Amino acid sequence: MKTKKPGRRFTLLIGILLLAEGVWGLFSNNIFGAISINTRLSIIHIVVGIAGLYYGSTGNTRKYNILLGASLLLLAILHFIPLTAGIIKGLFDLNDLLAYLYIFIGISALYIGLTTRKLRKQRSLLVVF
Repeated sequence: MKTKKPGRRFTLLIGILLLAEGVWGLFSNNIFGAISINTRLSIIHIVVGIAGLYYGSTGNTRKYNILLGASLLLLAILHFIPLTAGIIKGLFDLNDLLAYLYIFIGISALYIGLTTRKLRKQRSLLVVF
């Protein structure tokens, strides 16, 4: 019987979405007519998306989700602070809609990452007769 692994499913889904958004962003600066993205952010999304697919396929998703959630929340918060908003806008062309999306994904990733149990390495006992 298969056990449900929401962390694994979430990581694979986010990996697919980030990879698709990153590739789309390489060819267009506007995604869905509302999300602005530059080449730098597209490359970051491709790398993070590939990492999500890798960690989602191996099942070791806890650290990935915690790091992803913290990073996205940090970027979104920095976007809304007036002193750092210009820097974030200049580096990543982050608009309000993408910042809100980062908040949603960041909170979700942190929740899943923090509530997922750590994988324990199973040790085999060597019995010597």
